[in-house]
Amino acid sequence: MTKHLTKDLYENKQKYFLFLITAILLYFVFIDEVSNTFLINASSKILTEESKIHEHTIVYLLLGLQIIFSPLQSGFSDYYLRRKSIIVSISATLISLILFKLSINCGVVFLIIPIIIKGALGNTLPIAWAGIADVTKGKNVRFALALSICALAVGSWGSLIVTPFLKINIFFLSILILAIMGVCYAIYPFRDSKDSPKPHFLKRLSPVQLLKGECIGIYNIAKKPLSVFALFSFLFSEISFYQILFRVEVFSSYTCFVHVPLAIGIGYTIGTIALKFFKIKDKLVCLIGLIISVSSILFINFLFALKLENQITFTAFFACYSFGYALFTPALFSLISLRNQPHQQGKIYGIIESIDSLASLITFFIVFIAKELTCNFVLILSTALILISAFFFRFVFKIHPLCADERKSSEK
Repeated sequence: MTKHLTKDLYENKQKYFLFLITAILLYFVFIDEVSNTFLINASSKILTEESKIHEHTIVYLLLGLQIIFSPLQSGFSDYYLRRKSIIVSISATLISLILFKLSINCGVVFLIIPIIIKGALGNTLPIAWAGIADVTKGKNVRFALALSICALAVGSWGSLIVTPFLKINIFFLSILILAIMGVCYAIYPFRDSKDSPKPHFLKRLSPVQLLKGECIGIYNIAKKPLSVFALFSFLFSEISFYQILFRVEVFSSYTCFVHVPLAIGIGYTIGTIALKFFKIKDKLVCLIGLIISVSSILFINFLFALKLENQITFTAFFACYSFGYALFTPALFSLISLRNQPHQQGKIYGIIESIDSLASLITFFIVFIAKELTCNFVLILSTALILISAFFFRFVFKIHPLCADERKSSEK
């Protein structure tokens, strides 16, 4: 009896520890997105007032740096371990926030310095995703990833909502405190399965050799057929989703999309809960999510074509579109992740974050080049993009049978 009691206590302690580490990783995701949103919005506002540099320069610069450095920095966490890498990335975020505040009175050009630091060294999100993959060990990782995307949404939309009600100094101080807490959590109590002594052979490699090996590793993962088709599918689905979402954030003239944030919140929440209980394979979850999203947006287009749309039906069907998105994206991440080795997770999620930043950059160009589009044309564009995403996913679905690890994890 004592033996069984000891075993139960050990298992409960392990479950509590895994819950704590996962919660801390979600907190890191939240901090990363809040910091990005603050730096972009505050810098763009200052640039607009000064008129010396185009207000969109900050967005272009930050996203461009993330496209290049996310795979590299997150990939290094496969060698230098997640904890050390997260300490570096959150510390870089903290430094960028402090330098941003100091540079406000030093001239507009100095605002670029904290953005460079954040984009090159502050890529916490992909490292946190890799940490989630480590902690869950393939057991319903898609649910944990869906929670992380919820944390992203809270960080982004939460910042936009509270900004009008708080003075910028108070908001900055709040984010600074959150970042300091993040550094403390990264030092202690955060641990993960990758926190073990560094292999001896790594000590003999120079930084140049490590960088070369990292680039080769990223290329080898990215060139796999499943990776190519899955990443292209993800790219076009993100652009489809973002180009509606960004218009809501940037322009107030799209009254037809006024309830989009509410619809996204409802649809994504229900989709995340559903992932907790789904016991089917990642490919099937992706397919179900894609079918729901495509069907929903096609039906919205049908209503607009017949001039039968209203806010209630639009909100309901866009919630269905978001529900499908909530199933598709995390399951696709899980699918790519489980097709590769545990020591490659940093590279994988770095590539995924790079593609997401590329989707944001492309969407940004689309939104501001074609900002006069009517709601009808916006929906047609989103429909075309998600259909392209479905076209690429059909090749993912045909690729060779599930590997043993993927089959085992999908059945749990």
